[in-house]
Amino acid sequence: METNFYTIKGFKERINENQDVKNAVITKDYEILSSENGSTFTITTDASDREYDSISADGLDITNYLKNPVVLWGHDASQLPIGKCVNIEQVQNGWQATVEFVPGDYPAIGDKAEAIRRSIKDGFLSAVSIGFIPLEWDFNEDGGLNITKSELTEFSIVSIPCNPQALVVQRTLNTEEQPLAPEHVEDEPLSDKEKQKALRKKRISLDLAVLGISN
Repeated sequence: METNFYTIKGFKERINENQDVKNAVITKDYEILSSENGSTFTITTDASDREYDSISADGLDITNYLKNPVVLWGHDASQLPIGKCVNIEQVQNGWQATVEFVPGDYPAIGDKAEAIRRSIKDGFLSAVSIGFIPLEWDFNEDGGLNITKSELTEFSIVSIPCNPQALVVQRTLNTEEQPLAPEHVEDEPLSDKEKQKALRKKRISLDLAVLGISN
C-alpha cells in the first residue's frame, strides 16, 4: 500500500478540491525544547500553527506506534532509524517523548545518529516532526483544520519546524544539565492572531522539497 505524505496545507487543499485522501499521512513540524544518549521532546501540542491548524492531543492514538516506536531523520523510512522512543506520555496540552539514539559505533547508521544526537545536544538542531494519519477533522472559522482524531505513525528529527511549540524539553539524560527554556514562553500577552503574526516574522517555512513531501 502506497503512503501519500502531505503537509496539513496540502491535505486541506485536496479536501477542498474533493480529491482522494486515501492512505494519507500528514507531517507536522515542531521545535526541540527540553541530551548524552537521549533527548526528551514535545512532539505535538494543541496550539494552532501559522495556518491556524491544530491537532488534538486527546485525539492522538499511539497504540500502533508503540508496537514499533522508531525515530527517523526527516521522515525517511527507507533508511535505518536513528533511534527509538523509550517513553511517551501525554502532558498538559501535548505529548512528550524520550528518544534513545543509536550508538555511534553501530554500522551503517551509527555515525549519522551520533552526529544528530550531538547536534541536538549542542543546539544546532532544534526541531521534531510527527507523521500521523488523520481520522476525523473539521474546519475552523480562520480557515484552519482542527484534527480531532489521528493516529501517530512515527516522529522524526528535522531541521526547521513549522509549528514553534514542539521543542526539545531535555537535551540530555544527564541530570546535571538543566532543561532549556523556550524563548517565546512568558512573552507579554498577545491575541492568538497577534502571536501568529509575530511567529511569521521569526520563522521560515520548512523546505518540503528536501523531504520529498507534497505541498
